[in-house]
Amino acid sequence: MGNQPKFWLTSAGMFLLVIGTFALRAEEALVNLAANSDSQDEAWLGELMQVLDESTEIATKSRLNVDYVPGMVTVLQGRELETLGMRTVWEALALIPGVMLLQGKRGELFVGVRGFTSPFNSGNIKVLLNSSPMSRESSGLTSQALSLPIEQVDRIEFIRGPNALFYGDFAYYGVLNILTRQQTSQVTTRVDEHGTTTVSGLYADQSEDGVTRLSLNIAGVAGHSVEAPVGVNVKNDQQSAILMFAHRGFELTAQGINEDYAIDQGVSRDQHTETLIARQSLDLAHDAQLRFSLGYLNNDFEEGLEHFLGQVWEGRAELTWQGMERHQWLLQLSYTDDRTEQARRGLVPAPPDFRPRIIYDVNRRYYGISLQDQYEASDRLTLTAGLRFDHRDDLDQDLWSPRLAVVWRISEGHIVKAQYAGGYRAPTFWELVIPTYQKNLEPEKIGTSELSYIYRKTDQTLRLTLFRSKINNHINLIEPPPPVTFVNSGTSKATGMEIEWEQQWSPRLTSWFNLSYADSRSGLYPYLLGGEMIEKDPSTADWLGNLALFYRPTEHTLLAAYWNYVGARHAEGVDTDPEHRVALTLNLFDVWTQGMTLRFGVRNLLQADQRFLVSEPGRVTSSDFPDSLVWGQISYDF
Repeated sequence: MGNQPKFWLTSAGMFLLVIGTFALRAEEALVNLAANSDSQDEAWLGELMQVLDESTEIATKSRLNVDYVPGMVTVLQGRELETLGMRTVWEALALIPGVMLLQGKRGELFVGVRGFTSPFNSGNIKVLLNSSPMSRESSGLTSQALSLPIEQVDRIEFIRGPNALFYGDFAYYGVLNILTRQQTSQVTTRVDEHGTTTVSGLYADQSEDGVTRLSLNIAGVAGHSVEAPVGVNVKNDQQSAILMFAHRGFELTAQGINEDYAIDQGVSRDQHTETLIARQSLDLAHDAQLRFSLGYLNNDFEEGLEHFLGQVWEGRAELTWQGMERHQWLLQLSYTDDRTEQARRGLVPAPPDFRPRIIYDVNRRYYGISLQDQYEASDRLTLTAGLRFDHRDDLDQDLWSPRLAVVWRISEGHIVKAQYAGGYRAPTFWELVIPTYQKNLEPEKIGTSELSYIYRKTDQTLRLTLFRSKINNHINLIEPPPPVTFVNSGTSKATGMEIEWEQQWSPRLTSWFNLSYADSRSGLYPYLLGGEMIEKDPSTADWLGNLALFYRPTEHTLLAAYWNYVGARHAEGVDTDPEHRVALTLNLFDVWTQGMTLRFGVRNLLQADQRFLVSEPGRVTSSDFPDSLVWGQISYDF
């Protein structure tokens, strides 16, 4: 308790510093606020208490209602996630049906999706930040974008299942697109009882005609990591920034995340990720549009003796044509040049006499061609068919990824959807190159079938989804004896269901609920090929559930309660009883002045034991994490 006065003074000072940075805009903003009878908070609070339609482009590249797109897409609004007390993108993903949070002993963030997990590449999902890759899947690194503060997020879009048609390699267990705030100016400070402080600021402006737009979205996290295991002291410093400039059909985006994760009982981690993306949209005719982009991604990762440094250049072109009646065609071309400048594989922790091998200048090049047709067979029936071709120079292989879907709007409130989609993941750098280049290694392939029924009315939405997934050509590790090598073997399967229910009980009470079940069988082998298969992934649970309640007792007060359920894991010899994690948040809007918001909350109110298991070749790691956490936040919208 002796450090509390210093802690609060430091936090207050940081908040005032950010306020000062935006002082030039404050006077103008106050005048505008006074001119408007309703604040921005009032507008979105009214929307929160309703069951609204959400739209997305992530599934088809054309904006559609999420219930009309092929497959199952979840959209989470950033303001609603703040209301629930979510701290990072990773925490918010637990709200998605079938998604399970996982974390390693060294703070690595993963997810499991529909009974499948992986201890690398964020759990083998494709992670995009503002529709651009923010991680090197070929390196096997976890995306830093998962730790992005919610204060920077406008919305989260997530496809459950593969979508290689548009996103190619590693759009495997799912596709995550994090869209950051670009519209309003805001400053925020959040503090918790462990001494972690999050400060963020957003500046947005545009020309009078709206043709030219500029936004800067920055955040910094400093202090003891909330995600550190029990008994481990971690200092986590993270900075993130997103700069966007747009003029007519041109857009330039620069994004960067820097993290320094220092552990007192182990090896620290230093990671930097930067991207630069230029996009241009052109109307070729009234029924034809062309979009093309060029992106640069740089990753620099160091943890103990392990080091990975590399860059990726990616060019992409998309042509949309509606020249045929009831048809919408989309042609996509992409080319990727993936260069690993330096790679050093280390052991964590490393033996005293261990000398890691260093590899320099490895290039992996590949291109893809996708073609999709959305055909409106009638006003109520839409058919979607697509096929992607990939050629990979690094593997000297050609790959095909299909997609076939139907959406039938039976009546005003009843929708039936069915889809089959395929995806693949190529071997990561470490699987392909260490200890020698294994060009005969093939990508893993996944195929998922879904059948969904959706019932919608003004104050209620119900969704029921049945799914079945199959993975072929698992990349399995053979060890010991040396040398370490990888081979393709084994098949995994998962079958399950997901239920979603959104309900507006009254103008002041709204609820979200979902429940998911996955019966999975893993085809991975622990180390030696020919041994017994894992069968059940030890880190997964069959049942997952969520319940969120929003109650608005007064115009400027909102109470939010959140319950997350994780069933017993399948690990043998590790006690993993079902976990019930409850969080409460009090939201106070327009405090003292319009645009000022105060939030107070507690995570894990029931102080349930929190245990994460991560399946690795030949073993399962188990980590316990702290109990309840009290926090507070203050923000101001200009």
